[in-house]
Amino acid sequence: MRRRRAGKAALLVVLLLALLALLIATPFAKRVVRGVLTGALSARLGGRATIGGLDYGLLNRDLTLTGITVLRTEPPMEIALDRLEVHLVGWSRFVVRAVHPRVTVGPARNAATLAGDPRPWAALGRLQSMEVTGGELRSLDTAGHPTVTLIGLGGRLAQQNDGRHHLAIGGFLVPPSPGESLPLRIEADLRAGLTLDVLKAWIAVGSAHADTHGQVASASPFSGSLEGRLAADLSFLDRWREGTRATGAIEASWRVESTNGHRSGRLDVAGPALSWGGLGPWTLEVRGEFVDQAIELRAASLRGYRGRIDAEGR
Repeated sequence: MRRRRAGKAALLVVLLLALLALLIATPFAKRVVRGVLTGALSARLGGRATIGGLDYGLLNRDLTLTGITVLRTEPPMEIALDRLEVHLVGWSRFVVRAVHPRVTVGPARNAATLAGDPRPWAALGRLQSMEVTGGELRSLDTAGHPTVTLIGLGGRLAQQNDGRHHLAIGGFLVPPSPGESLPLRIEADLRAGLTLDVLKAWIAVGSAHADTHGQVASASPFSGSLEGRLAADLSFLDRWREGTRATGAIEASWRVESTNGHRSGRLDVAGPALSWGGLGPWTLEVRGEFVDQAIELRAASLRGYRGRIDAEGR
């Protein structure tokens, strides 16, 4: 008798789950889910979001969103995304794929600092991998003219067996005036926890490249320490904007620390044989310190044509 009752109860549960699956898969249910996701996205990004289409498969644990747009007024931002695919791996991690995301950012109209998420990397704990294809990013000035434009962005962020997240991004940096686009490459190894450990990060734009490492305790406001080096051949500036006729190699190193709203650190710049607009060679040496929001020049000199200019100050 007990076995019959247990069998009937199990059958009833199966039937209820099957009925629930059918109800959730109806067009009406999907419209409800799309409305809920639209509201959550609007609240999360502080703007007005729309989702053109939604589909999901319960058995495959897949979610697909299409025609996504987000408009934000302060700071001005517009986000558009052709397609977003989310797949649940196990019951705790996600695989995400974004197709042709386009982000346009304008200058903030309000000078007041807006509070942000101090630990945006916390989401990495739930992310198995993320892939982006055909991305674009534009930053506009107050007149609406582009200051920074990145196109053809593609990248992948994936968790490794040792818990690290490896980031690789490629694309092109477009000059604000007619000129040749510069290839962009970024790679980084990150470890996310209570802090974000930047084990190593490397970025190259044309012939210029920089590397950095350190630890971030809070992203907004920034708290942590980072240090790195930069090396660049100024000839790439002529590819960026014709007519500069800049030549020479420049190297820089820095370290910055920020705690409790106070910033400190150092900056060293050296260029032994620089020229600009056909004038040179010049020798540049700079030693400075970060003091809160300012840079204090401890020693700066520019030598050339049998002369020398020295400067210090803030």
